[in-house]
Amino acid sequence: MLHQDPRYFRRGRGSALTRIAYAASRVLIARTDSGNPTFNASQVFGQLGQAGISLSYYPKQDRDVHGLFVGWAVNQTYNVGWNQLKEFTPDLNAFIQRHHKKRKHKLPADPRATPAVTRTN
Repeated sequence: MLHQDPRYFRRGRGSALTRIAYAASRVLIARTDSGNPTFNASQVFGQLGQAGISLSYYPKQDRDVHGLFVGWAVNQTYNVGWNQLKEFTPDLNAFIQRHHKKRKHKLPADPRATPAVTRTN
């Protein structure tokens, strides 16, 4: 209906600060079907509706507009954090793998590092 693609697309390059800002901006900016940036109405209003539905669980005296927007803001903040993980997890995995390979090749096997196995009869 809105012709938006709500998926997160990694930037994968640039400074850490620009990538953090890019990942955070994706909760408000989506891509159209043609790839152009647009307001992420489906996510913003969809999560606002979800916050309203969640609020209906509470007693009538605890339901108000402030609670609605607090729930929506918490959900948006969660999505910002999730986007950060999606942006940086592949880099972190590659770093760990490189570090593990370097360490594995650098350290010779030290027989004193592992305890000896003794047999008792």
